[in-house]
Amino acid sequence: MQQLKGIFYHFNYYILPEDKTIEQLKGQVTLQKLGVGDEDLGSIPPYFIDSLVETVTVDIDNPSHIAPCNVFVLTKDEYDERLRNLVETKCKGCSSFSGDTSDLSGHYIEMDLDGMCCLRRQPGDRVIYYDVLYYIIGAKLEKQYEKIKKCIDKGNDKKLTKIFNKELTHVMFPVELFGRVVDGNYVLYARACAGAPEFALDLQFLAQVFNDMPSIFVKNGWKMVPCLKGGVVKYKGKTKLNENSKVAYFTECGEDGQSELRVFIPEHLRSNERKAYRYVQDIENYLTCALGEEMYHAWFTIRYIDSDIALAPLGSVVEAISNYYQKLPPVPFPEMFQIDMTDSKNITGTPLAGREKIVQLASMAPNLTTITQEDLKKDGPPALWLTHYTFGYIYIPKVEDISAIQEDLFWHFDYRNNKTVQQDKSNLTLLVGQGLCNDGGVIFDLLLPNKNKALDRFRGILPVLKKYNAQISLLDESYKLDTYTCGDKLEKIN
Repeated sequence: MQQLKGIFYHFNYYILPEDKTIEQLKGQVTLQKLGVGDEDLGSIPPYFIDSLVETVTVDIDNPSHIAPCNVFVLTKDEYDERLRNLVETKCKGCSSFSGDTSDLSGHYIEMDLDGMCCLRRQPGDRVIYYDVLYYIIGAKLEKQYEKIKKCIDKGNDKKLTKIFNKELTHVMFPVELFGRVVDGNYVLYARACAGAPEFALDLQFLAQVFNDMPSIFVKNGWKMVPCLKGGVVKYKGKTKLNENSKVAYFTECGEDGQSELRVFIPEHLRSNERKAYRYVQDIENYLTCALGEEMYHAWFTIRYIDSDIALAPLGSVVEAISNYYQKLPPVPFPEMFQIDMTDSKNITGTPLAGREKIVQLASMAPNLTTITQEDLKKDGPPALWLTHYTFGYIYIPKVEDISAIQEDLFWHFDYRNNKTVQQDKSNLTLLVGQGLCNDGGVIFDLLLPNKNKALDRFRGILPVLKKYNAQISLLDESYKLDTYTCGDKLEKIN
């Protein structure tokens, strides 16, 4: 086995020529490319098979994306012997393992020579949420294309929602869909059936999958928006509300410094909790239809009052809110659901690497430090996101140029840049937060579809992470937090 100096550039590995430095690699450069092969004959970096090396010309148009690394080149016999030894000792108990160690097909792209397999599955493991969601949109809903299009053409939102939910509710909460034609293109507006803002992140994932996959919908110019825009839907609640209904008034600044919608509940409804709740829900529904979810959920809170004095017609309430918030900068939906997470330990006292140094953090990720022992004892996980996604974050110490690191790092996280990852869209990654640390470092919060796939995703850009001395922490549905250092391989440190 040979250890050589290499470079990682735009998802490919190359041997660094002995007569050149990384700074000299610009424009058209002739390099020896290290091939990763496929499931029948391949390797996982930083280990490579010598027969897969080829000489190529590379156009290095963005030298800042180059990451130095060490590479290890073996003969096929050497590689196979080491891989087979690992398969014999590591693969037992995996539901995907046939028990045949003579055939290494498949293992070439799963198990690296350090013994990490990112596709190991135990019997009874949950189905990977993103895989199923992608299958539903691509294989199930795509077949319903003409029916879905017909629903929109006829304005039948109820049937449209029913078609989607027949498949979607296998993996997520019920969704309301409203189909419209905007500037000649079909647009689907999605919202949680309860109109609950806490589901906004899930809707964003749904929309991201729908908009990014090469389905018949996208090919024909369709788009999904993960919230309801103002004016798309007319109010149809059971309470007979209209623009003249005097039910509330809007204050630009309440006692706590936040804008408030003050709602009066009539006395005949107060004794019936269910009717009172429905009444308030209908007011919310009216305003959401008029203003859109972005403005309604982002900017003000509801307060209940005991007097009907000074109540204003809903039409003027809508106008007052709209006029007031037009003066303010827009807040993208659902980024308004931000949680400050500054504690350095979770409930078990396990240190959250790097987080003890945070001085400022804005994140859409749930606050790990608020999950209690009582939550863990309940049936099921404490939050919806934990059933579907793996929370992870990257800690990078002593950052000189945050914007440069962010551009480099998240260019590599964008699966659209990586033709290999494009074959498996379940590798989608979402940046949900960013924080600054008192050591000059930075934290990036991520949501990922599955812990194993997350590790595979990190392993796929390891030299970029190594370049910045990054640490990675992952928390999955078992509430277990694992932290890794990024060197020539991912090394678990807890």
